[in-house]
Amino acid sequence: MKLMPIDPNLTIVRDSLELWHDPTFQTSYPYAGTTSYDLSGNDYDGTLTNGVVYNSTNGGNFQLDGVNDFINLGDILNGVIAGTNPKWSVQFWVKFNTLVDNTTYTLISKTPIVNQSRRQFLYMIRNLTASSYGGFQIDCVNYANTGVTNYRQVRTNGAGYTTGVIYNIAITFDGSINTNNGLDRVNIYVNGVAQSKVLGATAGTLTNTFQSATARIGIGAAIDQSGTSSTANIDADYYNMLIYGKTLSAAEVLHNYNVTRERLEALKLLDAYPNADVAYSLRKLRAAYTGSAIRVRRESDNAEQDIGFDANGDLDTSSLATFCSGTNGFVTTWYDQSEGNSNDATQSTAASQPKVYDSSTGVITTNSKPSVSFDGSNDHFSTSLSSVLSQPNSIIIVHKFDNSSDDNHDLIDSFPNADRTLIDTSGNNYRLFAGTSYSTSISATTSQALAFGLIDGSSSFIAINSSASSTSNTGSNGIDTFIIGNTTTRYLLGDIQEFIIYNADESSNRTRIESSINNYYEIY
Repeated sequence: MKLMPIDPNLTIVRDSLELWHDPTFQTSYPYAGTTSYDLSGNDYDGTLTNGVVYNSTNGGNFQLDGVNDFINLGDILNGVIAGTNPKWSVQFWVKFNTLVDNTTYTLISKTPIVNQSRRQFLYMIRNLTASSYGGFQIDCVNYANTGVTNYRQVRTNGAGYTTGVIYNIAITFDGSINTNNGLDRVNIYVNGVAQSKVLGATAGTLTNTFQSATARIGIGAAIDQSGTSSTANIDADYYNMLIYGKTLSAAEVLHNYNVTRERLEALKLLDAYPNADVAYSLRKLRAAYTGSAIRVRRESDNAEQDIGFDANGDLDTSSLATFCSGTNGFVTTWYDQSEGNSNDATQSTAASQPKVYDSSTGVITTNSKPSVSFDGSNDHFSTSLSSVLSQPNSIIIVHKFDNSSDDNHDLIDSFPNADRTLIDTSGNNYRLFAGTSYSTSISATTSQALAFGLIDGSSSFIAINSSASSTSNTGSNGIDTFIIGNTTTRYLLGDIQEFIIYNADESSNRTRIESSINNYYEIY
């Protein structure tokens, strides 16, 4: 498994971030041991207690067994949670594995199982009876004084939550709000959407002052002050935990949900970033896509067969190997996976078809992932667009050059059309052209690379492996019917694994798109 550092492109809200744990990142959990490290910079590290297990699914999570597992964050954040008019929020991803009727489970708590005077908050999921709760609901109980004589309970009031689904739960609190007997102090969001809520049990007089008390924060259980005993343990997988010293706005909750949802909801690239106009890949890019990845001709008898995807959404290399066993396989059609466009890339001339299977070595790969190989002599694909894609255009290509010659670095060209757009190299530096040539200072290498090029007049640039060039003018041409791997008399010597065009400026999503692609291909 590739070890993940903190992803600088994971742009969660950082203002007033007090605590951030995320086992996706090696810097938060090094995939071994009993310490989960705080990424916020405040050193609020946690202890995995009683055998909490790390699992790499969906980028990484902590599995709690519902018997005695919990994560102990210690007696922290009293200055944030307590005092007059405190404001704070928690947000996390969790999957419930077991929920038994008439049972209460703890999501996160700062309330010990003994010594009630230390209670500060308790967030639960419970279902006393299906008839009264309508399924499992999220409860938020906030204590305003010593003991349990002054509190307000706010509960979701919807269809309920179930097992096997990964939820993003956010709870925000503003102790200065007094309307509706305290109901309006709390907002509960699930998957970025504010939930209907009701005021449950209440006690005492509404107050704006909240106690400072000695109590440990527990994830997955209410724990005692010694950090050894627990109750109301939950059988669940936790994917991250964020705690803020402010009341997150609805927009901020939604933002945090959106920048992490691709990994946690296992979204395909084009489901997370839709509306591509052209999309070729050797993996499935869109969940609703029902077509094949490529059509392959085998050299031995020139028979052709469509090759689709396996259960994981990767190229069905088993079918490819069976079809091409003992001979070479070449791509006649690279199917467009964008929604509703059918802009397939084709090559009907056998001698010019890029190769995908070798008679001796099998499936052609780059960095262990299947790739389409261009021979540098005459291999290329042609496309036929229904209309010109006027600027701006965002072009994303996962590729590898086999040498340092400009004559073999041709990725896309719409020559000889009047609307000509080109990405290649000049002096072994990446170049963009849409009427005006812009040679960047980014050198090409013979390693696998991820290119993100924006063609948009004077705002044009290219980023290679997330490192962007300066902006410059490339002219005003759009993209007409184009060729992959060829420009005039020059041909690509190397491989392409993914090729996507958006007829839009996707630079605001660039870092997240790059991160998503890199997480799959492990390029840099």
